[in-house]
Amino acid sequence: MRRFVITSLVLVTAGALASACAGAAGAAHTAGAAQGPGTPHGSEATQNGLVTTQFPVMVLDTGDGPQLCLGAVADSYPPQCGGPALIGWDWAEWEGAYTLVDNVIDPTSRDLPVLDDRFGEFVVTGTYDADAFALTVVSAVPAKEWTVPRPSPVHAFETPCAEPSGGWLVLDPARTTSQTLDMAEQMVRALPDYVTSWADDRTGVEGTSGPLRTIFNVRVTGDPAVAEAAVREVWGGMLCVSTGRYTAAELESLSQEMAARVDRRDLLGVGTIGTNAVVRLSVIIDPDRALQTELDETYGVGVVDVQPALRPVV
Repeated sequence: MRRFVITSLVLVTAGALASACAGAAGAAHTAGAAQGPGTPHGSEATQNGLVTTQFPVMVLDTGDGPQLCLGAVADSYPPQCGGPALIGWDWAEWEGAYTLVDNVIDPTSRDLPVLDDRFGEFVVTGTYDADAFALTVVSAVPAKEWTVPRPSPVHAFETPCAEPSGGWLVLDPARTTSQTLDMAEQMVRALPDYVTSWADDRTGVEGTSGPLRTIFNVRVTGDPAVAEAAVREVWGGMLCVSTGRYTAAELESLSQEMAARVDRRDLLGVGTIGTNAVVRLSVIIDPDRALQTELDETYGVGVVDVQPALRPVV
């Protein structure tokens, strides 16, 4: 039995991070003649079906061979995770780029073996065989040599309503407090057509702070006027009510349906995210975006967002 020190569980998938880190570049260590991330469009690498993690992910070897951790990683020492086997991976080529857990005696074992786990973070490029559940390595970039792309500025909790003609105004300061905001949040969650809600903090509005500069956003599938009237019973601050296609309950049901639809070995995570209440489906790979196209045709564009951890090299 192995002994680990568990500090927390990091539920971050490669698919969930890929959109923020797309376009990563770095000094690639290459096996053979094929190139790593950054190969031009229409190149031989694209034609050969190369895929890449796009950003550093954990490579872990606990003695049974290296694995590419594309899903959740337990924040222990050594880490715990799993994924496709890495074919052609040689730790000897990566001295200084990984951690070796050596000279650690397992006190729970009668034979007192010495653990020799190896782990490190790399951008990995290669060819993926779904049947073998393995990725043959062509090139890799250690995390310390990887250039982090500069993300485009995004207002994650933007208000979809147009600004009123008189500007955003607080109607009743006495009912614009943290307490009334919490009350409004609890109330809208009980609405039968509730989709999601969030706070848009308009930092920079002079003379205001906290709830007084917050636009409370509510999204429902029914009549916005009905939801607005309900919220106004407790909330006197700025308010935006918009409409969505599916309720929170329907999206939760859809998330469970997606989890059952994808092979367990290929599924990395699923759940509702964002102010648009999109079902994010994280998978290992989606060749030719076939799964995304199928789900768009079934549920409508923008309802399910498929995020593959391995993306084509283009």
